[in-house]
Amino acid sequence: MFSCPKSLSAIALVALAGSVSNAQSLSWGSAVDGDWGLATNWDLGNTPDTPTEDAVLGLLAPYTVSTNNNYTIGALSITNPGATLLLDSGRTFTLTKDFFNDGLIVVNDNSSVFDAVLSFGSNATIDGTGSILLNAGSSTGDAQIVSGALTITHNQGHTIMGSGRVSGFMTNHGDIIADQPKGSPLELAGTVDQGPTGRIGADGGTLLLAGGSSTTGGELFTINGGAVETINSPSISNLSNTGDLHVPGSGSFLLINGDIENTGVISINSNNAVFNAHIRFDSDATINGDGLIRLELGNDDLGDAQLFTSQGITATIGTQQTVSGAGRINGNSGGQLINLGTFIADVPDTELQLQGSISGDGVYRSDNGIIGFGGGLVLDGGTFESSGTGIATHVSNGVSNLSNVTNNGEMGVNGNG
Repeated sequence: MFSCPKSLSAIALVALAGSVSNAQSLSWGSAVDGDWGLATNWDLGNTPDTPTEDAVLGLLAPYTVSTNNNYTIGALSITNPGATLLLDSGRTFTLTKDFFNDGLIVVNDNSSVFDAVLSFGSNATIDGTGSILLNAGSSTGDAQIVSGALTITHNQGHTIMGSGRVSGFMTNHGDIIADQPKGSPLELAGTVDQGPTGRIGADGGTLLLAGGSSTTGGELFTINGGAVETINSPSISNLSNTGDLHVPGSGSFLLINGDIENTGVISINSNNAVFNAHIRFDSDATINGDGLIRLELGNDDLGDAQLFTSQGITATIGTQQTVSGAGRINGNSGGQLINLGTFIADVPDTELQLQGSISGDGVYRSDNGIIGFGGGLVLDGGTFESSGTGIATHVSNGVSNLSNVTNNGEMGVNGNG
């Protein structure tokens, strides 16, 4: 009877034990500024530059460590709140284990047009009370956090800030903040799932939700004149918006794939462009809260600002939510829109047009504007009110069907067929 398998197993175990024992922790030697790549700056006279080597920036006094090369290491621990790690432009710094940070790491320290990248080579956790500052120049790609198909868990107490790009998969329990009023935005270009403490927003800067990105849970916020802005077709779901969320008129869509608690302002065609801006419900969802959805036109084309449903989808506007301005609201493609809130046409002599299938006992108010009944509208329920020169009227060709409505204002039919 052969015993080779047991011998091979023993050899494998010895080899594994040897690889673990070879993992080495290297600490910065003294609290003075220096170059990461200079071996004498490290306590064991060895620069951390392999996945089996972990680096520690500890001590007590402030100091700065600079990098001018590409590095791949295991774990990184910045335990000194006064320690700063500068990642040079045109370089990639890769972690294959977790990152603990009570200090500061600056990605692209001189805001160069040559990309600096903080990369992760395995699923990892970012922990601590420190910050990662993305310091992009003219493009968000100048300073990046990249995880590819891997998942980074960003824990509560830690902050990612500045201007640059975060891509890949992230579970966020901390803060991601665009806080640079000048220069590039902070762009989310991947999938972010937020826990209850997760916050994404803008403090004086602009946070971009990029096309193809998905943000779920947590909070979107803005303060000090900051804005969250969409580009192309990002998706949001099951989150709270407490600030200013802009969907610019660039042919872009904001895709709704879960309930939204909106206590802020969502602006459709925020830049009053002649290119369409859209909010589209791609899943059954409700927008609750006492916030505002504002539709803005670039000219007289109602298609400049649109809120509508996808095929077979039911979208609900909650009881305290207000939709105002001028544009088009459409429960189309076999879907329906349920209005439990208030729709207000408040742009003088301009139409907020209803199309498709709309129901619910909400309010439709014409404040100097026009609540327009589009051709093919099937509207069941609701109360109509008006003030000033406001009116609710059928303004387009085709038939509009209204049932179970209460009219307390001005209502008419234009003589255009």
